[in-house]
Amino acid sequence: MTLVCYFNLFFRLKMKAGSSFQRKSNPMESISGCYKSSYTHHILTSTGVPQLDYLIGGGMPIGTLMLIEEDYAGSYAKLLMKYFVSEGVYSNHSSCFSTLSQNPQPIIQNLPSVEEKDKSRKENKSIPGQDQSQAEASEQLNIAWRYQNKAYEASDLGANSGRTFNLNISISKDVLSQRDIEICDISSCDENKCTKLLEKIHEYVKNKEFLISPGTQMKKSLVRVGVLSLGDILWGEEPTQVLTFILGLRALLRNCMGVGIVTIPSTLHQDEQLAPKLRSIADFLINLTAFDSQENVSPVYKDYHGIIKVGRIASLGVLTPPLHLIKDDNELVFKSRRTKFEIERFHLPPDLSVTASRDQKDPKLKKNIDF
Repeated sequence: MTLVCYFNLFFRLKMKAGSSFQRKSNPMESISGCYKSSYTHHILTSTGVPQLDYLIGGGMPIGTLMLIEEDYAGSYAKLLMKYFVSEGVYSNHSSCFSTLSQNPQPIIQNLPSVEEKDKSRKENKSIPGQDQSQAEASEQLNIAWRYQNKAYEASDLGANSGRTFNLNISISKDVLSQRDIEICDISSCDENKCTKLLEKIHEYVKNKEFLISPGTQMKKSLVRVGVLSLGDILWGEEPTQVLTFILGLRALLRNCMGVGIVTIPSTLHQDEQLAPKLRSIADFLINLTAFDSQENVSPVYKDYHGIIKVGRIASLGVLTPPLHLIKDDNELVFKSRRTKFEIERFHLPPDLSVTASRDQKDPKLKKNIDF
């Protein structure tokens, strides 16, 4: 009887408090463009390519750095960088961008716009006599509340989820003027460009209050740091300075609300002494190999533009990434379209040769088949 009384008293106190029956919410989930990982407790944000997000576990955790090994011409790495910055524009994130390989202003002004596929979907689902607000409300009721914030998580590489961008349409100047995009210009620096760039990024992050420190209120936004073609011939930097910059940038991202992507040219990641050090620094490692720079390409790759490899996946707070992400031995290929950057698992086509075919009318062929 005594245990029953204590249990009833405890249950009544819990009912009056009501706190234990409320769903605990992470304040970082309320940040625009962020969502919770399905595998870990981390809060993720998209790279701008939904299929790339799926390959690395759903997206980039806040505070991580991705290193992209460029193709020979660097065009596809530049394209991934555009998607990364465009995702920040539509998620209302701040962006800090820098490059010396070309003028950064045209890159920002020609960011791809989002593909407006939801508008036609709503028009097809509209019911006569029902206004737009009621149609949106009925669509919201059809989605479970726990899955509403998981728009970027794809169940398969071919799944059409998340934002897709159209290269034919650039983001308008009015939208860009309303976003916080900082271009770190270091072309005037004669030496120590990597050190100067790291100082400018730190100053920008500090002034915008993205640094995480005890006693400060968390900012409801993110900063995206992008550096294109770090350490190419125009930088004139030693390999040790490039390594120091990447280490410093990763340490900075660990202490702020942000993510970063750095691309390095082929002259650096093909160096046998420098490449292992670079690959061990970043949280994520992506390698791009384009077919347009190769003389002899197999006919089986005729429908694709290159091969993409995931060399490293971040494992923050855990020993290893999810097993299904690191044990996928399938070759991954990509093709860039005007409306989408697609990544697929490569499979041999039915015809292994373009011209080889068997003449079914040859009388020498056996026609009797024994079962």
